[in-house]
Amino acid sequence: IKYEIFLRATGTLRAVMLFVDFPNAPASKAPEGYRDSESYYRWLVPAIDWFKAASYGRLNLEITSVNEWYRMSKSDSEYGFQKGKLTRKLHMEYIKESIELADPNIDFSQCDIVYIVPSRNAVNITYSPTFVGGKCSSIVANGKAITHAVTFGRDMWRWGFKVLNHETGHLLGLPDLYAYKSLTVGSKRDIHYYVGGWDLMGWISGHAPDFFAWSKFKLGWIDESQVDVVVERGVTEHHLTPIEVANGKKMVVIPCLLYTSPSPRDLSTSRMP
Repeated sequence: IKYEIFLRATGTLRAVMLFVDFPNAPASKAPEGYRDSESYYRWLVPAIDWFKAASYGRLNLEITSVNEWYRMSKSDSEYGFQKGKLTRKLHMEYIKESIELADPNIDFSQCDIVYIVPSRNAVNITYSPTFVGGKCSSIVANGKAITHAVTFGRDMWRWGFKVLNHETGHLLGLPDLYAYKSLTVGSKRDIHYYVGGWDLMGWISGHAPDFFAWSKFKLGWIDESQVDVVVERGVTEHHLTPIEVANGKKMVVIPCLLYTSPSPRDLSTSRMP
């Protein structure tokens, strides 16, 4: 992982959570129970404990919640949050405006991540993209370049707090593990045919929403001593412990030159090579 671009996944990361509404979607007109920013914070804050558990205590995410609504200058439909329309330039403008509104009240100088949450009635902020600015970020607050942000949208109400873990995973250098081109499986279109719900960077609300051992190794949550590497052809035996517990061997790496693909007949009778 290139740490000049992405954040380190060990130690403490400090985040600020901002709340924004819009002239056409003021928070005061949001559904009952969603007019105070505290309800949004409570919806997302379990992500902190998820990171503690998934990292075996190696990552501590601190989120400072600003209990105030910042009114954006334009309608929620004017910021480009429709699939395929949001450009990097539009995304930066949205983030920059949000930060500038909050800047008089907040010290961003020690901030690693900015989370921006819209009011629930902002129906045109449709999804939750991640921003990694690198050296090209022109967003500056309190003398600090803001290079890592997540802007939440309507999908946070479908995915729950794990959308924060998924999007923050991108800030840590993890890619999406779902496909961008769907296949028809039975009567449904599916983009999760690579990893399904076995990794949070795939299907967020899947049946096993954790990170793969490989991802945890990249993030520094699994040590080299917990990885077996097969270096010769033949039969080897490895004893692995569940990914949800801290100790023990976590994965086996088999170089592709040592691996022979099974025949289609073999695949029909075995779950994994």
